[in-house]
Amino acid sequence: MRRFLFIAIIMPAFLTACAELTAPPPISTIATGAPTAPFSDWAGAAEIIFAKVNELRQKQGVAPLQKDERLQQIATAYARELAARGELSHFDRDRRTLADRLKSADINDWRAAGENLARLSCAGFVAADVVKSWNLSKAHNDAMTDRIYRRSGLGYAVDAARVNVYWAQVFAD
Repeated sequence: MRRFLFIAIIMPAFLTACAELTAPPPISTIATGAPTAPFSDWAGAAEIIFAKVNELRQKQGVAPLQKDERLQQIATAYARELAARGELSHFDRDRRTLADRLKSADINDWRAAGENLARLSCAGFVAADVVKSWNLSKAHNDAMTDRIYRRSGLGYAVDAARVNVYWAQVFAD
C-alpha cells in the first residue's frame, strides 16, 4: 500500500531582488546565517538544507536520507513550475499530484512519498531558515523525520522577478 504526505508552507516575501546565479559568497557565510545581499549561491544553500534535514533526522535517531538524482530532478522541475506560477500547491498546473509526477517520470520503486514546499524571500536569505520554517510545523517535521523515507531530492528555483526562491523536497522510501 502506498501512502502520500503532501505539505506546504508559505513564507512572506519582501520586494527585493535575488541576484543572478554568479559570484557565490563563501559557504561559511551561508551556514552562519550572515546576511548576503544579493544572495546567489542557491546550489550551496541546497547542500546546507539537505544536510540540516539529515541533522534533524540524526537528532531523532533516524537514518540519514540518501540523495536521489531522479527525485532531485522531480523536485527541481516542480520548484521551477511553482516559481513560474508564483504560488505553492501540491497540484501542478495539470492538477497532478506528486504520485502522478513520479509515475510520469517512470519512478515506480516507492511505497511512500511526500513533499515539503517552501517560498522564501531572496532578501536576507539564510539556508537554515528553510528547515527552521518546516520544523515549526508538525506535519513538515514528520515528513523530514519519517523513518519510512530513505531517499530524497531537493530542488529550487528563483522566480522571474528575483523576489522569491521556491524549494521542493521530495521524499520516498
